[in-house]
Amino acid sequence: MSSLKFSVFFVFLLSLSGSLLAFTSASDPSYLYHICLDKNFTINSTYQSNLNRLLFSLSSYTDRSKIFYRTTEGDDPNKAYGLFQCRGDVTTSTCQDCVAFASTDAVQRCPAQKEATIWYDECYLRFSDSNIFYDADLKRTYILQILMWNTNNVTIEPSRFHELLLKMMNKAADQAAEVPERFATIKGNSTTSQTMYGLLQCTQDLYITDCRECLSNAIANMPTGSVGGRVLLASCTCRYELYPFYNESLTALSPATPTLSPPATPTLSPPTPLSKPKEKTQISSSTIIAIVAPLTVAAVLFVAVYCILTRRARKKNITTEDEIDGKDILTAETLQFDLGTIQAATNRFSTDNKLGAGGFGVVYKGVLPNGKDIAVKRLSKRSGQDFGMARIVGVDQTQGNTSKIVGTYGYMAPEYAMQGQFSVKSDVYSFGVLVLEIITGKKNSSFYQTNSVGNLLSYAWELWRDETPMQLKTELNMHISNKSTKSKPLSVDAASITELCPR
Repeated sequence: MSSLKFSVFFVFLLSLSGSLLAFTSASDPSYLYHICLDKNFTINSTYQSNLNRLLFSLSSYTDRSKIFYRTTEGDDPNKAYGLFQCRGDVTTSTCQDCVAFASTDAVQRCPAQKEATIWYDECYLRFSDSNIFYDADLKRTYILQILMWNTNNVTIEPSRFHELLLKMMNKAADQAAEVPERFATIKGNSTTSQTMYGLLQCTQDLYITDCRECLSNAIANMPTGSVGGRVLLASCTCRYELYPFYNESLTALSPATPTLSPPATPTLSPPTPLSKPKEKTQISSSTIIAIVAPLTVAAVLFVAVYCILTRRARKKNITTEDEIDGKDILTAETLQFDLGTIQAATNRFSTDNKLGAGGFGVVYKGVLPNGKDIAVKRLSKRSGQDFGMARIVGVDQTQGNTSKIVGTYGYMAPEYAMQGQFSVKSDVYSFGVLVLEIITGKKNSSFYQTNSVGNLLSYAWELWRDETPMQLKTELNMHISNKSTKSKPLSVDAASITELCPR
């Protein structure tokens, strides 16, 4: 069976599985609100293409341990920034379903806008043509705040309710800002018969002080006269109710219940009991498993077989290419890191990570998953380089042999130029040549002396062996006043030559 048929069959299986999963899911995420800012893009423009790839990347993010993710697509001025944040108490599958739905729903509600934010009860998604990460411009996010509240007002001791609510929410805000998840829940007694529940959350890329500032702003604008309400901001949210609206079993934090002085005996009629909204009917778990499990197993087996066949075909192609043109771009040395790792380390070659540029390409700063800083050179298409000598030496290799000599004669160590033997000393030799050229003002390739010495290095070696290195200064008319300063580079270079080329 050809690879095309494999691909078509695989897509069919995934589509069928996706359809059944969609059919058996309890419901779409609970939509709350959305904002489309008045900055439009041109249809079929570069920005729209980058935005489509960005939303696909957000919806297909596969790390199930994460409920927050941010990424970019494209380059300035058409670069697209995006992120999603799921509520801290939802399951990872609920999070992924919500983000996948939001990625499609957002472009339907904001079809031509460059920036939009859409909130659901389970998650929220945001994209823009400007940098929204870390969201240092908090004043701008406050303009986008949305207030939602229960139409029932507090009737029993409203001042005490207001006092307890603010004390409880501010305590939870302190804890939410301090933990990496930027999430906290809390509950306390509003009266002797009612319990108050609160939830606060910031996007996980906010700094501690910015998260606390955002939550303070949200708490200050809560509709505390109602028996329930929430505030939605671009970088944080808060909500309170008189019924449990979050999953306490998945809540990481359980702040202590704040206490106030005992309330006076109520003289008003008892409050009307509040109940949690009814949930939609779901198909039984056993039915879902019976339908989806066989399809999932079949899809996994298919992917495994397809990967094995593809890998074998790829190995054959690599062997053929090496035999035809002799290029070694696919040697082990060039495959130390795959493209995905490099893209992740440099944030997809973001201009924010650009260190500099030369005639052959741009150099970017990157950070590997283990925290190690790296520099990555991205060659331009017109450079004509597959990386010069850089690919000859492996990551942890200190010496070796090669049959392909690359470099500038006069600067290459003799054992490398004549026998193909290279090591870390090869660079020391080249550096020594440069030091001698700087000291004498003469190029090694164009140095001639009457006593049949062929080049600058040989001449310097003769003087060093005869213990007359200062003669180099006399014969070449170098006017340097500090002799001790001049003799040090000569000693270093001669020592380099001694170690690299013993005679």
